[in-house]
Amino acid sequence: MTQSTALATRAPGATEESYLLAVARHDEDDAWLTEFGRHGWLVRFARNLAEAISMTVHEPPAAICWQAPNAPAQVSQLAQTVRSRTGLRIPVLKLEGQLGDDPSIVDVVLDHVNGQTVQQHAGNPALPQHVFLRAVHHWRSDQHNGRQPGALVRMDFFERPELVQQLGPVVRYELRTALLTAARTNASQLEIRGWSADGALLVLLRVRSQDWIDRRIKQINDALAAARIRAAPQRPLTPVIGVVRLTPTTSEAMALRRAAEVCDHAASRLDLVPQYATISGRGDAAHPVRRILGRLRQGSTRDLACAALSVLLGAVLPFGLLLVAHRFGVALAVWTHLAVAKPPEPRQQPRRRTSTAVIAAYLPNEHETILETVRAFLACEPDGLQVIVAYNTPVELPVEETLRIMAERDPRLLAVKVKHSTSKAQNVNAVIALAEGEVIGIFDADHQPMPGAFRRAGLWIDAGYDVVQGRCVVRNGQEGLVQRTVAVEFDSIYGVSHPGRAALHGFGIFGGSNGYWRADLLHRVRMQGAMLTEDIDSSIRCLLAGAHLAYDPGIVSRELAPATWSALWRQRLRWAQGWFQVTRRHGWRFVDNPTLSLQQRFGLAFLLRWREVQPWIVQLVLPLMVFWLWQNNWSLSEVTDTNLLLLATTLVLSTAPGQTLFAWLRAGPTTRKHPWWFIGYLFVGALFYGEWRNLVARTAHLRELLGVSEWAITPRR
Repeated sequence: MTQSTALATRAPGATEESYLLAVARHDEDDAWLTEFGRHGWLVRFARNLAEAISMTVHEPPAAICWQAPNAPAQVSQLAQTVRSRTGLRIPVLKLEGQLGDDPSIVDVVLDHVNGQTVQQHAGNPALPQHVFLRAVHHWRSDQHNGRQPGALVRMDFFERPELVQQLGPVVRYELRTALLTAARTNASQLEIRGWSADGALLVLLRVRSQDWIDRRIKQINDALAAARIRAAPQRPLTPVIGVVRLTPTTSEAMALRRAAEVCDHAASRLDLVPQYATISGRGDAAHPVRRILGRLRQGSTRDLACAALSVLLGAVLPFGLLLVAHRFGVALAVWTHLAVAKPPEPRQQPRRRTSTAVIAAYLPNEHETILETVRAFLACEPDGLQVIVAYNTPVELPVEETLRIMAERDPRLLAVKVKHSTSKAQNVNAVIALAEGEVIGIFDADHQPMPGAFRRAGLWIDAGYDVVQGRCVVRNGQEGLVQRTVAVEFDSIYGVSHPGRAALHGFGIFGGSNGYWRADLLHRVRMQGAMLTEDIDSSIRCLLAGAHLAYDPGIVSRELAPATWSALWRQRLRWAQGWFQVTRRHGWRFVDNPTLSLQQRFGLAFLLRWREVQPWIVQLVLPLMVFWLWQNNWSLSEVTDTNLLLLATTLVLSTAPGQTLFAWLRAGPTTRKHPWWFIGYLFVGALFYGEWRNLVARTAHLRELLGVSEWAITPRR
C-alpha cells in the first residue's frame, strides 16, 4: 500500500473527520475493517513509522493503534512526534496480541478510545457522531436522568462547503482545525466534543449553570468569528451556531436534530448570533389572559387596539388617578408647580481606498426603482466602485434578468439573490464576504448618492472613524402632502438632530442607509435580523465596543418618502418599535462602560431612555388640563393655575414652530426652494403630526410588550 492510499470502511454515523489509524500487518486488514467498522469507526492503515507520521500530521486521527513488530521505541517516537507537530494529545495504543487471535482486543481499544469521551482533555480530538452521542447518553444517565444543566452545541462555518469546493479537500482539515481550536479556547474539563455526520463540530457543555453556558457559547462564537485559514487568509469566516438546552424530556436524537435546524436558521441570518432551539412542552395557552394577549397579537385591528390602549394608559388612567386622589384630599397635581455645531472636517489628503456599495432590496417592492438606483450608483463613482445588489423575492421577476444582463456588461456590478431571506439584515450579511472594498456603504433600494460620496466618506475613515452616516433628503416631495411633510421632517432630523447630537453627545448614529463602514468592522458586527431596526442596534453595539461614529451632512443621498399616511404609519411604527427593542437590549449597558466618555453616556441616556419616556410624559398634559377644568366647574376663568395651564399648552404647541424654524435654517437646497412646504409643515406639525408621532411611539411600546414583532415593508409608490 502506498502512502496516499487508505483502506477504510465506515458505519452510519461515522465521519471522515474522525478515524482510527492502525499500524498493522497487511494480513490483518480485513479483520480491522470488519471488527472496528462494525462499531462505526473508520479505519485507515499505515505500514511503518514514516507513513504513520505523515498521515497524522496532515489529518490527525482519534487514536493510533500499533500492532506491528519491534514496537516499543517506535511507539514512543510516534507519540512524541505527533504531539509536537499537531499539538494534539492523541492516544497511541500498543497492542501485544493479534486481532484474529484475541477478539477482546477490539473491546480494549474501544473502551480506551470511547472512555476518552467522558474524561477527555481540552486538547483531545473530537469523536465520531455515534460515539459522541453514546458519551452524552452515558453522562446524562449518571446525572439523575438528565436533570443537571447542560447544552448541546452544533457549530460550523457557513463558507465551508464553498471553500472545500473551490480549494479542494486540503482546506477541509484547516477548517476542522479552526473549529477545534475555537472550541478549545478557554475550554473546561466538563466539555465533550464530536463530529456530526455532515462534518459540523458538536460540543456538550455539562454540569454548569445556564449563565455559564451562555458565556461559554459567546467565547466560542467570538473565537470562531476571528478565525482564519492559511488557504484563504483574507476570506472572513462566518460562524453558525445552534444551541439546544438539554432537559429531562429531550432525547439525544431530538437534541441533535434541533441543533441542526437552528444551525440552519443561523446560516440564513449570518449575523454572528448563536441561535437557541425551543423545544415545546405543555403550554398554558388556555389561560384567559394569554388568550386575550394572543388575540391582540394576531388580530387585524391590533395596531388600533394598541393605540387606544396607549391613550387609556397615558391619558384616561392618569385622569382617573387625579380624581381618586382629589377625593381623598391628596393633591397629585402639585408637582406641576415644581417643575448646533458643524462636525469637524476630516483631513483633505486621503489615500486611495477601494469601496463597495451594498444595495439591499425586496424586489416585489423595489422592482420599479432598482434599475434607476443601480444606474445612479454606477455613475456616481466611475473609478472602480463595486456595486452589489443583494435582493430577495418570493417569485421570479423580469427585472432579475435585466439585472443579470447589466452585471454581465459591467464587471463592477454584482447581483446576488439571497435565498430564504426575509429581511434587509439577511441580505446585507449574505454579501459582506463578497465585498472587495475597504469601505462598504449600505443603502436602501431607493437611494441615489451624490457623486464623490465614497471619496468623502474615505476621508473620515482615514481620520480614524469607523462608521460615517451621511445626510438623507427626500426627492419626491412634490408628489403630495405626505411626501412634503416627510421632506421637511428629514431636514429637521438630518439638518438639526444628527449634527446637534454629534456635537453635543460625541457620536453619530448609522441610520440604515447612506452609511459607510470600515469593512473589517462590518465583518465583525453584522446586522442582526431579530431587531426591527438592525441599523440602530449595530450602531449602539459599535459604540459600546469603542468604535467611532461620525455624521457628515456633506454626504448627501436622495430617497423616496412613503406615499400615503398608512404606509408612513407602518414605517414609523417599525422604527419606533425597533428603537424600543434597542433600548430594552442596551438601555443600561452604557452606564459603566469604560470605553465611553461621560459626554457619550449622557447622550445614550438621552437617546435611549428619555426618548422612550417622553411620549408618555407629553400625554400627561391632557389629563392635567381636563382635571383643572373639572376641579373648577369647567370654567377657565376660575382656574387658579391658568398661567401654568397656558404655559404647559404653549410649550407643547411650540414644538412644531421651533422644529420648522430650525429645519428651514438648516434645509438643503432641494427643499429650501419650496418655502410653502415649511409653512404647511408648521400647521400640520402643530395640529396633528407631533402628537401623531407620539401616538406611534406609545403604540410601538405596547406592541413590543405584547410580543408583536414583524417587519413591515414600506411601499415605494
